[in-house]
Amino acid sequence: MSVETVYVGQNATKDCVVGDCQMNRYAIFNGIEYPRRIGPNMEVTRLGVQAGTTPTTAVDGGAGALAANWYAWVAVYASALHTRPVAVADGSGNYTRGNPSADSITLDVVAAHKVNVTVPALDQDGITHVLLYRSVGQANEAAAQAGPFYYVAQGLNTGVAVTIEDNVAEELIGLEVESDNYPPNAYRYAVNIDGYLFAGGGFPIGTGYTCTVTAGSSLVTADSGTPFYDGIIGWRFKCLEDTTGGTNGGGLYFANYVNSTTLQLVDGNNDPINYDGSLSGASQTFLVYLSDFALRWAKKGEPEAWPLDNIINFAGAITGLIQLPNQSLLLVCTDEPSMYVLDLNLIGTDSFKTTKSLISTEHTTSSHYSLVPVDGRVRAIDAYKGCIIETDGTGVRNISGGTVPKIFEYLSNDANDTKLWHCAYDQKQHFFGAFVTFNSAQRTIDFCVGQHTLTGSWFFNFEKDLLCTGNYTHPDTGETMILGGTEGPGNGLGGVWGRIWCPNEYADWIPSSSLRSGTITGTPTSTVIEVDTTDGTLYTDADGLIGRWVMVCDANGEYAQTGYIISNTASTITVNRVINGMDPSQFSPAPEADWKFYLGLIECRWGPKNFDFGDPDVLKKVWEVWCCVNNHNEDDPPFIRLYRGFEEGYTSQLPLSERLYLDRSENQSLVNKVDNKLEVMPRWGIAFYDRSYGPTVLHSLSIVFNALTDKKKK
Repeated sequence: MSVETVYVGQNATKDCVVGDCQMNRYAIFNGIEYPRRIGPNMEVTRLGVQAGTTPTTAVDGGAGALAANWYAWVAVYASALHTRPVAVADGSGNYTRGNPSADSITLDVVAAHKVNVTVPALDQDGITHVLLYRSVGQANEAAAQAGPFYYVAQGLNTGVAVTIEDNVAEELIGLEVESDNYPPNAYRYAVNIDGYLFAGGGFPIGTGYTCTVTAGSSLVTADSGTPFYDGIIGWRFKCLEDTTGGTNGGGLYFANYVNSTTLQLVDGNNDPINYDGSLSGASQTFLVYLSDFALRWAKKGEPEAWPLDNIINFAGAITGLIQLPNQSLLLVCTDEPSMYVLDLNLIGTDSFKTTKSLISTEHTTSSHYSLVPVDGRVRAIDAYKGCIIETDGTGVRNISGGTVPKIFEYLSNDANDTKLWHCAYDQKQHFFGAFVTFNSAQRTIDFCVGQHTLTGSWFFNFEKDLLCTGNYTHPDTGETMILGGTEGPGNGLGGVWGRIWCPNEYADWIPSSSLRSGTITGTPTSTVIEVDTTDGTLYTDADGLIGRWVMVCDANGEYAQTGYIISNTASTITVNRVINGMDPSQFSPAPEADWKFYLGLIECRWGPKNFDFGDPDVLKKVWEVWCCVNNHNEDDPPFIRLYRGFEEGYTSQLPLSERLYLDRSENQSLVNKVDNKLEVMPRWGIAFYDRSYGPTVLHSLSIVFNALTDKKKK
């Protein structure tokens, strides 16, 4: 079986994979690793082309076309695998290429001779050629070294060194060498718009770590862990307690990656410099970071080349980038907070840099991954203000504050979580979802604040684990869908992915040929359950059930707990995380014989979908519950639970009395009478449960209740 490596931000951040079919390649940015490139054959290589290495020799090659003069040569590395949209009209081809070598090799050439120039080969995947550029003939060596340099010849990048023959008369030389093909920095966020790659934002490193610095040494070592990544090239480094030394006299240095535990301090010319600050030894708090307030962009159709002039500096750190739907406008969000719009029609002119339209100083997005087009506008999560926002490029409005304003009080405020929040929109089904982190969550993203955009109705859904989402268009049917991926159980085990909000599909979560639900026969440990295999066995092919969820409950459907599966056999399931129990690492209470189990993929069928009933501090009496469903399993029907949380954290609920229907018929169990629900349930809510794996459709749910106040009005 073939193995494919998927880059996912090294379990520290998320990837931005940007590009298009015209480029025939995609770039990967995540803020910590050196940017990567996915080529046409799915090979993953470093993005960008290293600057040329100075030629080592230039020797007389015998009779040829050069005049008697001093000449100088520089080298450029290039790739015929990764091309630019338009070929250079001098014979150097449409290769993407790097900058020329910083220094040149010179030779005083005899009249009517040619020259053989040797250049070190570059050991970098995807680099296929070495391009040679020459000065015009000069009377002395210094004048030749001063350039400029023009294309004359090329050779294949093979072996240890490449020897290229220059036999080009001066009147036939090509165009001047390009010196603005800088490789990209390790920015955190990136987007592709009409062939231009835009990037910005950073991932500062240092929180939770300390380092060792030594006077007279250029090396900095981490005291523990592996905090450094290969994207650290030219980043700023500072010991937080240091106020002297460095490039600015205040303790600031530049730094390059050496390995996962070591950095080397360098100056502005990228030359190593020794630490000369006031500190010494271990346990120094530090920060290493890339300037996150700069917006950069590459040459059109050439993601390897990032001119230094292609930059706009903002006052705050960039938190998100996106194109406004159906408009040539780039939305740039910063943490000031501020939101700007740039006119893409002006790109390539000074006006593009100077004409920034400020549309908000109140709102911004707290997560680049939450920016998503919705019916001609852009929506995003603003965790700073606790709301979901929407913009058309001229103004910004809070669209959640009037209906579900309190839910953000129960979400994580840790920036390590909020910066990874994401949104998705299924246009065909009119489903919008903001995927966020509930307080005390066991996975990075576990909760959805959703809306049906046609009706404007909001809903909550406990996702348990949905780390990322993205749009996908099926190449054969043209159907657009939303794919979701989970964080996975960890310990070297990856997550699973599949379609979410999948209409009219009920049987693909677990193959129908294997057990999807049944009876528990025993619990050898508090993390392992044994199941009855009389009617079949558990799925064990292709890593089995790893990354899926199992819900257990007693014979009456109570004490529901959900465990994250890390392994299974044909008759046993092992979990390492549990939701809705008394212990997050194991089932508590432990399942017993005759308890039930249910399996699911990304979203288990038990819900819950919570609907806001207003102020949680007002006691309410439920009078009637009307529910309309069809296609449900009569032998295993759906059921409903009502919840009310206390003000203190909403970790427990008041018991609700069962009532007979008004016609005195037998009552269904509509409430859970267990006083402590163990999980945090915000505000009043209702959960609709269906554990049948059938095509159940919930059409409507109506609740009539009374507020228990002096004025008892329905």
